[in-house]
Amino acid sequence: MKKTFLTTLSLCVFALSANAAETKTADAIDAKETARRAQIEKVQTCKNVLDACQKSGFVAGGFSEGNGLWRNCFYPVIEGKTATQKGKEVKVAFNAKDVAACKPSVTK
Repeated sequence: MKKTFLTTLSLCVFALSANAAETKTADAIDAKETARRAQIEKVQTCKNVLDACQKSGFVAGGFSEGNGLWRNCFYPVIEGKTATQKGKEVKVAFNAKDVAACKPSVTK
C-alpha cells in the first residue's frame, strides 16, 4: 500500500513538472510571436492588410472561435491562401500591392 502511494505520488509530481515545462515552452513561443507581431504592425502595408482583415470581421484573440485576426486571416492572406472564418472561406478586400510589400516583413 505504501509503495503504491509513493508510486502514485511520484507520477503526480512528474506530471506536474512536465506540465510546467510545457507551459514555459508555450510562453516562450507566445512571447516570440508577440514580438514578431509587434514588428509586423510597424509596417504600414502590413497594417493595411490587418485593417482589411478587421473590416471583414476578424478579431485579435479570436482563433479559438475560428475568426482570429492573425491565424485565420493575416497569415493566410500573406501566404497567398484564402482567409477562413469559422471554417468557411471569406473574401477579404485587400490591396495585392500591400500584401506583396508586406510579405518580406513577415517572412524574415
